[in-house]
Amino acid sequence: MSSSVATAAEAEIWIVPFFGQGHLFPCIELCKQIASRNYKSTLIIPSHISATSIIPSSFHQYPLFEVTEIPSSSPPLPPPSPPHPHVVMHSQMLPGLRNLLSTRDPESRSVCAVIDVMMGWTADVFKIFEVPIVGFFTSGACSAAVECAMWQARIQDVKPGEAR
Repeated sequence: MSSSVATAAEAEIWIVPFFGQGHLFPCIELCKQIASRNYKSTLIIPSHISATSIIPSSFHQYPLFEVTEIPSSSPPLPPPSPPHPHVVMHSQMLPGLRNLLSTRDPESRSVCAVIDVMMGWTADVFKIFEVPIVGFFTSGACSAAVECAMWQARIQDVKPGEAR
């Protein structure tokens, strides 16, 4: 890229959902909205979640929507005090997320990472790679409020670089 300003299609927005269906669905819908505005949206999920079972086939119509599976297996933890399953999952995904970010094409521009508030531990990894972070609360009430605010702000008319 010859200039520091990337076009929307050259820019990538990472989406990191929590593991439950109630978290995945709003994040998938967010990916759809981002892709429809000509930004590449990459949904990052652990490999134990099958992308083919969670991603509706209709999403194939969005060429800028991508699913990246992070390996989520590691050697077993010592048995003395078993940690919470989410702690285990986080420790398994951490190296994979670091590897994913470190092997990305230097020419691609990460606009930001949108992380589910339950995945706050990923913020440190994105900070290492200087990727701005946005928290995303997947509550149904929050989603309705965001959609209302988007409608009122006429978000579809926002131009690149414009702040409202």
